[in-house]
Amino acid sequence: MRFYYKGSFALLALGLATTTPNLVGRSQVDSAPLVPYSSPNPTSSQTLFSEIPSTHSGIDLVNSYNDPRMWGERYQEMVFGTIGTGVAVADYDKDGLPDLFLAAKTGGSRLYRNLGDFKFEDLTESAGLSLQDDSWSGRLRGLFGSGSDQDLPWDQGTAFVDVDNDGWLDLYVTSFNAPNRLYINQGDGTFHEEAEQRGLAIQDSSGSAAFCDFDRDGWLDVYLQTNMLDVISQPDGRPDRLFRNKGDGTFEEVTQSAGISGSTSGHSVAWWDYNEDGWPDIYVSNDFSVPDRLYQNNGDGTFTDVLESVLPLTPYYSMGADIGDINNDGLIDLFVGDMAPTSHETDHRGMAISRARELANRPPEAAPQRMRNALYLNTRSSRMLEAAWLFGVARSDWTWSVRFEDFDNDGWLDLHVTNGMIREYHNADILKGVMGAVSRQAQRAVMKRSPVMAESNLAFRNKQGQGFERVEQEWGLDHLGVSFGSATGDFDGDGDLDLIYANYDAPFTLYRNDSRDNRVVFALQGKQSNRYAIGASIEIQTVSGKQIRKHLNARGYLSTSEPIFHFGLGSEETIQTATIRWPSGNVQTLTNLKANRKYTVPEDNSSQNGTLATIPDPAPQLFRKADSTSLASNLQPPVQTKDSLAIAPPLVPQGIQFFPDFISVQADLNNDGTPDYVIGNLGLNTRYQASPEAPFVILEGRFANPRETQRIEAYVENGRLLPFRSRKDLIELIPPLERKFPSANAFAAATLEEILGPSAISKASRLEITELRSGALISSPEGELTFFPFTGLAQIAPITHVAIADFNGDGHLDIAAAQNEHDVDPVIGYHDGGLGVILLGDGTGHFNSLSPSESGLVLPGTNWRLNAQDVDKDGDIDLIATPSEGTSQIYLNRTND
Repeated sequence: MRFYYKGSFALLALGLATTTPNLVGRSQVDSAPLVPYSSPNPTSSQTLFSEIPSTHSGIDLVNSYNDPRMWGERYQEMVFGTIGTGVAVADYDKDGLPDLFLAAKTGGSRLYRNLGDFKFEDLTESAGLSLQDDSWSGRLRGLFGSGSDQDLPWDQGTAFVDVDNDGWLDLYVTSFNAPNRLYINQGDGTFHEEAEQRGLAIQDSSGSAAFCDFDRDGWLDVYLQTNMLDVISQPDGRPDRLFRNKGDGTFEEVTQSAGISGSTSGHSVAWWDYNEDGWPDIYVSNDFSVPDRLYQNNGDGTFTDVLESVLPLTPYYSMGADIGDINNDGLIDLFVGDMAPTSHETDHRGMAISRARELANRPPEAAPQRMRNALYLNTRSSRMLEAAWLFGVARSDWTWSVRFEDFDNDGWLDLHVTNGMIREYHNADILKGVMGAVSRQAQRAVMKRSPVMAESNLAFRNKQGQGFERVEQEWGLDHLGVSFGSATGDFDGDGDLDLIYANYDAPFTLYRNDSRDNRVVFALQGKQSNRYAIGASIEIQTVSGKQIRKHLNARGYLSTSEPIFHFGLGSEETIQTATIRWPSGNVQTLTNLKANRKYTVPEDNSSQNGTLATIPDPAPQLFRKADSTSLASNLQPPVQTKDSLAIAPPLVPQGIQFFPDFISVQADLNNDGTPDYVIGNLGLNTRYQASPEAPFVILEGRFANPRETQRIEAYVENGRLLPFRSRKDLIELIPPLERKFPSANAFAAATLEEILGPSAISKASRLEITELRSGALISSPEGELTFFPFTGLAQIAPITHVAIADFNGDGHLDIAAAQNEHDVDPVIGYHDGGLGVILLGDGTGHFNSLSPSESGLVLPGTNWRLNAQDVDKDGDIDLIATPSEGTSQIYLNRTND
């Protein structure tokens, strides 16, 4: 059975709560055991998550979309900007169980108090949050009309947040074209609305309210993200706004003086300290052609947009965003969702047709936009890697909320996304019908008659930092519908993270997590820092390795999760150290902590070290970028170039076909005196995907004109040969296809045999590419070649040039590889996720790839040529990187520093 409790006071009375002295500092840490796991139904097999029906939970709110304005005068604003709603999770009454505030689009949002056993009670009216009865009623009726629930504002985002640092969580609710509301917690179960007197009664198209202490004065400030308010006069949306907490729970706007500017069509905001300097930066996800922004915090109250100099690309339709250390390297990464379909048919009904315009109207120096998700890997350098294809998360359907959490408690962050749309707005056939309608009203009627675009939510399990695999069915999270904002919380006190999310025209969905592995939960109490320690980080060390969590207020899409730090521990039963870095700069260390407990840690001001709470300096890097000017006279003429070293290897092992135009460089990689080959291939981080079981296929034949040869690309999926290019692209190549497939839906459902005809395919030449990885072809004394693919970041982009030398002085040849390729069809987009990579050889043909934080090599863009020389004459082999235009960069070897 399951046990429930009302806070640590009940545990103390039972003799279960204790304090532990394992703290470097003076403060005492409260330690309480988590509720033991007990299967809800031990006689039957079960998934990781179990949905809690509303008949049990008492959460009966239906998120209705029944306002006539949604298909009338506010149609475009609703569809293209303000469509979603969020949820907020936190223990507002401090009874030990997290509660819920659910934002509803029409009819009024609701507050639910957690009673234990996944039962909740609606206390909206008694808590003073009802818009029907409070002082807001008159003002809202004046804004919208006189009477029904349809006259209430369209609520969007919501956040539990302690704006006045009194220890009680307040509530902020954002709305479309109505004043936002700030409810101050009175500490007795009730709230008082004070947005106007505190400076946050903003009337706009307000979405996510992301609270964070950007000036590190101990008080929470807020970045208010906006979207479309009037699509006719402001088609690119509204300006976002930044408000500073004046130190008493009231706010002043500092948007202009802080350097926040420009119109936005925003869906999410993530406070992401991308450069690890202790000052929280801001990533803003914007929909459509409005570019995303990465505002670097300058530490003086101002911000600078540095996106183009930090990121190689951004999504085109940026949606929800979340941060987390997905590979447990101690650095916080960022994931931004888009709307790329996971199925061929959905893609070719519409999105594939749109992809050709991705680069339109973008200046060449700007970060390109791609119609897919983006996963930015932190490098602790001035540039980020982008690895969505490599990690298997480039496509996740019409995505809204994205959430990183360790749902299965194995010590690695997993990913959950919510999906769906009220209609399939990219479907070319539906859009054709819309454009053929005679009036605006008729156009909307065509769309309204089309079916709801119900999609499955997705869950991705982290494969220990080596990518993600889909597990939504295995975990019981394959809900089909249209889902928006999501949040997590430990609703039953057992230490794993449960899940709730909003749905379109349907009740909210609540799940219980039934994970069995060990876990630990931390709750921080700021003193010099803000009370709930938003912006703090905790890094734990166990025998299995390290993990880090960063505490954010706004997560995913329009939502806030329970303000706790959760770590899955797998089978580990002890945490060796837990290092807390507070926003104030204080650092505390706890040691020898037991698993399956909740630790409540007050901030110890005596640990102030006078510096910012940044990640410690890493181990020395292999290379250090040097002053090229002072060493220019030492440079030897290059002895290695791509052209001179491109050597065709002997017969490649059977079953392997590399991508066309791969590079091959000869060297003795395993010290046996026979030639081996470094193969620079396309890598695994592009739209091209291939394997022996599902090859990428290139056909060349006369498909339209007997005197002209056309090239057709295809791929194999579930045994079917499918076209890689869109219907529009193939019709331009083969015009008769427009008559054969007049509808996009029919084309999307067809195989390539059905499109071109089996006879035409059989007469065409056929190249089946089975291997996209870069690697080494190692020869045996008998002359046989074996392919050893490189690991890790060597596959994040095409390898375009290499230099081979013993860089670390261990007697084995290593490889320095330049990456990225821009000479690519615009429909495909640049292959530019990499920054160059160092591969350390072990003398057997195997190589270990170093991250930029380990190697020191950072080569953004493309067309780099590499040369290995001892530039400073110290006996170590250095590296010279020369761009196609510009000055060479010198990287000095630090092996013997």
